[in-house]
Amino acid sequence: MAKKKTTKNKKVKKETAKDPILEYVNKAYGKGKIFKLPDKEDGYNPSDFIDTGSLCLNYLITGDYRCGIPRRKPIEIFGPESVGKTTLALHVAIEASKQKYRILDCDAERGLNEYYAKQLGIDNKLFYYFHSDNGEESFTITEDLIEKFHWDLYIYDSVGGMRSRAIMENGYDDQNMGSNARLMTKAVTRLSKYFFKYNIAPIFINQIGSKIGGYGNPEETKGGKTFKYFLWCRLEVRAPRGDKIEIKTKILNKGSLNDVINEEEISEHRKYKKKKEKEEKPKKKTIETGTIITVKSVKNKLFMPRRTCKIKIDYGKGIDKKFDLIEYLDMQGIVQRVGKSKIFYNDKNIMIESFFKKYNRDENFRKKISDLIEEDRKKQKVVTEDEKFTD
Repeated sequence: MAKKKTTKNKKVKKETAKDPILEYVNKAYGKGKIFKLPDKEDGYNPSDFIDTGSLCLNYLITGDYRCGIPRRKPIEIFGPESVGKTTLALHVAIEASKQKYRILDCDAERGLNEYYAKQLGIDNKLFYYFHSDNGEESFTITEDLIEKFHWDLYIYDSVGGMRSRAIMENGYDDQNMGSNARLMTKAVTRLSKYFFKYNIAPIFINQIGSKIGGYGNPEETKGGKTFKYFLWCRLEVRAPRGDKIEIKTKILNKGSLNDVINEEEISEHRKYKKKKEKEEKPKKKTIETGTIITVKSVKNKLFMPRRTCKIKIDYGKGIDKKFDLIEYLDMQGIVQRVGKSKIFYNDKNIMIESFFKKYNRDENFRKKISDLIEEDRKKQKVVTEDEKFTD
């Protein structure tokens, strides 16, 4: 009898069609030189970003509360002195250290308070910072360390505090017009290659200076105009005086000079006043314990620009997470803020303190709020001018 022919089911591997243009460029010039747009519109991948520690600030930068500082794309945080620029950068370092990412900080100002950074919660095993004598040396050290070791976050603090070698080594009467701007332009041009190649999230801190003469806005940032074109996002930080957080402390006692003044001098002084005035109540001393800063995205290639958000910073502690959560929920319309101490949620006026007591104790309630935030994120596609943010 003839044997039956057995047909084996051979698995045919379906090879995806390769793009000849991509193949040619990758072979001729190396990988990572040419790209195509993604097929799906799934939004940003959180692994390509480092959290800022603030839901509002994440949304301001990327439009997604999960994504903050982008990798490979330089951003700038600028503003006047003592508004919280370094604090915001250090909070990014906190979130990076939680993910076991390694951080490199170039302290060009020599003004980093290592005890304050440690108190905020940065892991000292993953955080490295260095000083330099001039700008050229700082960028040389940066390139060398990036090529030799792996880094996830790079902070340069600050562009305004950086000084070129010509300024540091020449005499006091020598003119060095534009030396810092030329150096910064050359540095950001060279470093952008390393940021992209090694998948680093870079942050440049800058300060606001004043123009000499001219018309229009007298304020300007350091580093020259070309520096701004390499940035994907520029965040302007302001701290209005009306948003200072103050508490009242002990009653102030009268000074010892009151005991020295004679009764005759007091009586002569009262002649120039009206009739007997009521004695003023002793005033209570007030101490500033924090401030509410306003962050504005002056330039943004990742999300809609010219938008603002508010962040509360407690002195010595950093970003207030409770204020940030309420601000984000109010911004997204999940709750509605009623004054300073109440919110309107679930058809009821609730005190913010009682809201957070339930949020901290009840795990189901905490999960419900996180689910509402996630549902709101999935619904969002494009935010129009009239929604979410106020200019």
